[in-house]
Amino acid sequence: MTRLDDDLRLLDPVGPPGEEPDDELLLRAILARPVPAARAPRRTLRPRLVLLGATCLAAGAVALAMPRGTPVNVVAKAYETVSQPDTILHYRMRTTAPAALGAPAQDLGVVEAWQAGDGSRARYVMPLSDGDTLEQVASGSGTRTWVSERNQIITYDGEHAGPPPAPATAGMRQDLGDPRTLLRRAQTGDAEVTELGEATVRGVPVLQFRVGRCVVTENSVTFAAVVSVRSDDYTPVRVEQPPCGEGPDDTPGMTIDYEQFDVLPGTDANRGLLDMAPHPGADVVDGAAIDAAEEREDRRLRLLDLEEAGGSGPAGR
Repeated sequence: MTRLDDDLRLLDPVGPPGEEPDDELLLRAILARPVPAARAPRRTLRPRLVLLGATCLAAGAVALAMPRGTPVNVVAKAYETVSQPDTILHYRMRTTAPAALGAPAQDLGVVEAWQAGDGSRARYVMPLSDGDTLEQVASGSGTRTWVSERNQIITYDGEHAGPPPAPATAGMRQDLGDPRTLLRRAQTGDAEVTELGEATVRGVPVLQFRVGRCVVTENSVTFAAVVSVRSDDYTPVRVEQPPCGEGPDDTPGMTIDYEQFDVLPGTDANRGLLDMAPHPGADVVDGAAIDAAEEREDRRLRLLDLEEAGGSGPAGR
């Protein structure tokens, strides 16, 4: 059984089977099924999100002109937006793969999320292309992921799962944190965040920020992200990965559109949305224990391969 991010490195929908994709294809983690590797018959999918640490935000007071020239204290307003205790975030993200190598752009589907406003707990529902579904709940105590295909719940404790995700996290972009905090980060000198100004995305007035930088190597591309947040309430609208401007096959990365973003009151009913739905009869398995067993098996098989390649194994005797 493999970790989901390991399985994703085997995916490449526009290239020949078996090639390792560029890094941007890791964004597919919550949407795509893995393609088996050479020794795949002994492997099964164990989905697992990359979880992020919460982003801290301090109040500030920097005046910035907004659309139509109305001056407002946008940093203080942005702080107020993300500093609402006892709230539940509800959002839907659609991921689109770019057209590349003659293949058209691909709609990879929608992920729906419910998340405590402070990022302490989250639930994700992830439909897969073949009609199966993944459902994950994540908190500081660990993760539980239900795989509908096998009616199986895979668990990780806090030590193995990592910290819970930042609020409003966009897919697998760990460096983004909470998109609603980007204005504050840019104004306080975060070297990874650059203000790009005002724009319109899907008919919505937005502020745009560049996060991170492009890194192109012989085998991979890590994209910078252009993040668009609404000008009025700083909730995310879109995350894009523009081309890096290097190499003969310079194409963009994934695009994530926030099709819905609501801040719900922390009622008992809304807090219940953070809990996994009932899955009668589901088999519960320890993901870390399975990982350890598979790593031992991987080592054993690698040793066999080395022996055979060196002529000391059964085939070389």
